[in-house]
Amino acid sequence: MVKQELNKTDIMEKIELPLSQFTYTQKLELLETIYDDLSRDETAFESPSWHENVLNKRRKAISAGTAQHSDWSEAKAFLTHARGLTGI
Repeated sequence: MVKQELNKTDIMEKIELPLSQFTYTQKLELLETIYDDLSRDETAFESPSWHENVLNKRRKAISAGTAQHSDWSEAKAFLTHARGLTGI
């Protein structure tokens, strides 16, 4: 993991959001916005060591033809339909 030195000016106040007042759609949009921002700089975060093991198992399952997966647009459509949501 990349360690960064923090000083008092780097630490921001905790942000309180009224999440209980957000719709499911708004919460998903917020998650997507945060993920997009976090993924802009791949060097800022190193995946945990166990992650490589999980990925290797999934690659083997794909190669063996036993994996079940979908891309994000399919998963999102499934979740939207399962929750009866629209506009995501």
